[in-house]
Amino acid sequence: MYRLCIIAEDETNACNVILQDMAVKRIVGVTVTKLKAKMDKDKPESKDLPEKIKNIIGKEYTLVIDIHKDNILNDSNIYYADDICDFKSTNKVSNSNFSKAEQYSLSVNEASSLYI
Repeated sequence: MYRLCIIAEDETNACNVILQDMAVKRIVGVTVTKLKAKMDKDKPESKDLPEKIKNIIGKEYTLVIDIHKDNILNDSNIYYADDICDFKSTNKVSNSNFSKAEQYSLSVNEASSLYI
């Protein structure tokens, strides 16, 4: 399974957020795994991100993120998103039931990499 690492920010700070396949599918309509497979087939030597990923840069999204021990004890700024939706669709996320997650609205500054 592939994941997408983004740099996101709000008015207080910036952080790295790891988006799993299904979170990416929610905002771009296709999983990272399928995007990566298409990239490898169409342009195997290319390091460019797919247009669908580039299109999320500069947009606002609401994320449900996990707060892990490293975030608190070691001041880690790497978070994992359990869910994501368009900023205007926050009711979709707020209806979700995540026990250890917090909801934040962030703007995507950079989609930095697709990786395993």
